[in-house]
Amino acid sequence: MRPNSLAVRLIAAATLWSAVALVAAGLILTSLYRQTVESAFDERLNVYLRTLVGNLAAQDAADGPTDPGNLGEPRFELPYSGWYWQLSETGGGPVVLASRSLFSDTLNVADGTRLKLSAGLTSGALTGPDGQALRVLARTITFGEGRTYDIVIAGDAGMIGDQIASFRASVMLTLAVFGIGLILATTIQIRWGLRPLARVRRGLA
Repeated sequence: MRPNSLAVRLIAAATLWSAVALVAAGLILTSLYRQTVESAFDERLNVYLRTLVGNLAAQDAADGPTDPGNLGEPRFELPYSGWYWQLSETGGGPVVLASRSLFSDTLNVADGTRLKLSAGLTSGALTGPDGQALRVLARTITFGEGRTYDIVIAGDAGMIGDQIASFRASVMLTLAVFGIGLILATTIQIRWGLRPLARVRRGLA
């Protein structure tokens, strides 16, 4: 085919349009997947938060809060695992209880980004004591007799990044294969569709 032929121009236009459409589709799918993964991660943190609140509410108020254990997640007991919970007096007061995974450190939610959610929940991002990127869920709870605490649950956000990166790679590979097939099909279709014009051209020549 000649570089300035009608077929080349049609194929080039179809290739450009396909590339733009597939890249846009990949970005949209990745964005939707990110929202789904983050929502599922927040729901998981919320389950741990409700479990912690339930354990603390069931304790004897006279004795004060005591360690409720690992909340069904062993990583809350592994030092610097990226999974932490913390109970502190409201208004930036001292830490009363914390998961064993925090060891001797604390979580300073004020240093991270925060986003208000429904039902008094606050979600955000925070850098953990071992440099991990954490996703945080926080809530202020009152356990009667004026006992008000800030409760924080944090999980390793690196898990989210790994899942999204894996999904993005799979999507881009799939769309690249689909795009190559689409371009080949378009090329064949254009060449076949322009055959009558080629015969007319040869006849005029």
